[in-house]
Amino acid sequence: MSVSASADGRLWRGLRPAALLAPVAVLYLVVYLGGLAMIATTSLGLSGGDADAHLSFAAYAQALAAPGIPAIVTRTILVGIATVAVCLILGFPVARYITSTEARWRGVVMVCVLSPLMVSAIGRIFGWIALFGPGSFVARVMVAFLGGKPTGLLYTETAMVIGLANLLLPFMVLSIAASRAHLDEDLLKASASLGATPLATFRQIELPLSLPGIVGGALIVFSLAASNFVTAALLGGSGRDVIAYHIYLDILVYFQERRGAALAVMLLIVEVVLLALAVAAGRSAADDDAKRTTP
Repeated sequence: MSVSASADGRLWRGLRPAALLAPVAVLYLVVYLGGLAMIATTSLGLSGGDADAHLSFAAYAQALAAPGIPAIVTRTILVGIATVAVCLILGFPVARYITSTEARWRGVVMVCVLSPLMVSAIGRIFGWIALFGPGSFVARVMVAFLGGKPTGLLYTETAMVIGLANLLLPFMVLSIAASRAHLDEDLLKASASLGATPLATFRQIELPLSLPGIVGGALIVFSLAASNFVTAALLGGSGRDVIAYHIYLDILVYFQERRGAALAVMLLIVEVVLLALAVAAGRSAADDDAKRTTP
């Protein structure tokens, strides 16, 4: 009996991780991978229920030849990069503070950082519209001093970047904070005691140790910014389409499901390639740091 009970215990201990992960695995397989498979088959003309279904790459050719697609792709990339830059500039000092052992207001700062995620996306964007739009203080200042349009910042790429940065800043902060959680502050004190300037300490110690979080946060922010169409539609307007908004128009407005699905697949491929390149660059940087520090 004892031998059987011991074997059953070992079997359960081996199966327990799989049992705990099973619900999440099923969710991803059915919802995420199932959805991706449906989009991919639609883009290739193999969607179910279509009597004329046959393998074809015509949707990809149509998507690449759509009017204005180069400007849309360029705008999407530039808005994503600008959003990453703004989130990094604003988020790194915040992450540095909340991971500091001397942070006395860590809880308050964390609530402020996470507060955009607690507000409805539509309500938050309409708040930006009220702040940026015609008749607002920002619009009056721009008209009076800069000779801007009466619409102020509304319907500009700047408004899109501000709205996206407000939404995605928590992801950058949390990613960098997770990377810095195991940073030994004695290293920083030792560097200062050996005569290194604050800039040298930051460049040679803090930045390399925070790099994984920076890369991870940049990838998350860029991916979410490139795939966000609500902010682009409401703050950018119809004259400043991004790829995600174009996908929405193709599928739900123009009823060009195959072309919209092809654009979605191409956007996913671009994001996966960027992810792979960033991971490779991060590993290369980590290997270089290890070689420099190895005696």
